[in-house]
Amino acid sequence: MGLGLGIGVWWPTQTSIIPGLLKALCARATYCENKLCTTATLEEIAAVRYTPPPTPTGILLVDYPGADAAYSLRNLIDTTTSVVRVRRSNDNAEQDFTATEITDGTLTTFTGANDGFVTVWYDQSGNSNNASTPVALQQYLIVDNGVIYMSDGKPAIVNLNSNNKFLGWNEFTAVTVISVSKQVGAYRKLQCLFSRDYGTDTSNERAIRRDDQSPYQNWNVVGNTQDWFVPANGDWYSNNVLKTADYTNPDTELLFLTNAGSQTYSISRIGDGGNTNRSIRSAIQEVIIYPTDQSSNRTGIETNINTEYIIY
Repeated sequence: MGLGLGIGVWWPTQTSIIPGLLKALCARATYCENKLCTTATLEEIAAVRYTPPPTPTGILLVDYPGADAAYSLRNLIDTTTSVVRVRRSNDNAEQDFTATEITDGTLTTFTGANDGFVTVWYDQSGNSNNASTPVALQQYLIVDNGVIYMSDGKPAIVNLNSNNKFLGWNEFTAVTVISVSKQVGAYRKLQCLFSRDYGTDTSNERAIRRDDQSPYQNWNVVGNTQDWFVPANGDWYSNNVLKTADYTNPDTELLFLTNAGSQTYSISRIGDGGNTNRSIRSAIQEVIIYPTDQSSNRTGIETNINTEYIIY
C-alpha cells in the first residue's frame, strides 16, 4: 500500500510506479541518424552508435586541401557560398552570386540586358585571399548584354577587348599554379595570364604570358627566371602533357605549373594591371594556387578539372 499525501491524493509506492511509468511514457521513441528517422525502444536507441556522414568526394579542395587561394565559377569545396561579386553596367549596383545563381537566371535577372563585371572573385580556400579590383575598366566581363559569357558550355570571366583586365590579391608564395583558360581574341604580344608588378617596377617584374613570335603563340616567362615558373625549376603541363620548350595551345587549356626552386617573388594578379594592353584576351574559368609542390597530386587534380570542363 502507498502512503496518502496532501489532500487525499493517493500515490503508489516507487516500486509499483516507476517500471510502469517508464514503460508507458518511454517504451518507444523516435531518433534520427544521418537524416533517417526511426522509432525504436530506448534500449535499441542506446545501442545505436553514431556514424558520421561520409566525407564528400569528387570536390577538388576536399580531395586536395591546402590551397592558398582558389577561384572558380563552380564550387571547389562543399562549404562555398558566393563565388563572385558582380557590378551591373547601367547603375553600378553590385551583388554576390553563388555558382548556381550564375546559371539559373538569378545573375541575368540582376543585370537585365546590361553587362555584368566581376569586382570580386571569391577565394574558396578559406584564406580570404579574394581577387578584386574596384576600377571599372580593369574588371573582367561575365555577362555580355544580358547573356552569361560561356566558354565551351561553362561560365567564364573574359577579356574581349584591348582594355587591361586585372584581378589582384595580397602577394603570397606560390609553388603550384593551376588554371583553366582559353584564348578568345587576336593574339597580341606580351599577353599576361599571371603577373607580379609587371610594367611598374622592372626589378620586380614577373609574368606568365603569351608571346606572338612567329610561327607560334607561345607561353613564356619574363623576369628573374631562377625563381619563377620555368621547366628548369619544376614542371609545366598543358592538358596533361609535359612541356619542355613550346607551350602552344589555342584551345581551352589546363595549365599545371610547379616550381621546386626558390620563390623570391610570387604572382599577385590574374591579368596585368601595371601596363597598357598587356592582359591576355582570354576566358578564364579556374585558378588554384598552392604553397606546396602538388606534383604527386597532379593526375587527380587534373582529372577532377577535366571531368568538369572536358578539356582533353
